Amino acid sequence: MSLEAKSLERAQTFIDFYKEHKRFPSVKTNDPHEHKLAVWIVQIRRSKRGTSDPARNMTIYASVQKLLDEHVPDWLDGAGQQLGNRRRHCEMKANKIISFIQEHKRFPVATVGTPNEERVLAHFLNRLRMAKRGSSKFVCFLHPSVQKMLDETVPFWTNSKHFKMN
Repeated sequence: MSLEAKSLERAQTFIDFYKEHKRFPSVKTNDPHEHKLAVWIVQIRRSKRGTSDPARNMTIYASVQKLLDEHVPDWLDGAGQQLGNRRRHCEMKANKIISFIQEHKRFPVATVGTPNEERVLAHFLNRLRMAKRGSSKFVCFLHPSVQKMLDETVPFWTNSKHFKMN
């Protein structure tokens, strides 16, 4: 069996798991079959994003990506345990940042004495900025939908940490 055929078989197993359980496989499971699938999809995502260790980079065949895209459209986003997938989580945080900026006429800051919720938003905004500048460590935070949302509502979000609106 070729490597591509093995990858297609693994992708189909992942799709079947997703359809049966209505969730992505978890690496924190006691089930060795589920764990193996979870590790595989994490490695595929990292290879696709270019964030994996080069020694562990996997070939992503076009046929495998097409199969995953057709049956599990959010496969590349991953999933959070309680917040749905990463894209929705990032969109939710971006909406909170936008609301904060509109309400306070400034960016959130992470200084001593700042309320915890504002500090969380400031740190997340910083991660988005780093991803925008090309930091592969944070690229998973900047989903295209999040970047579009920020670009359309707060076009200056990448330019200055100290901007104040009039």
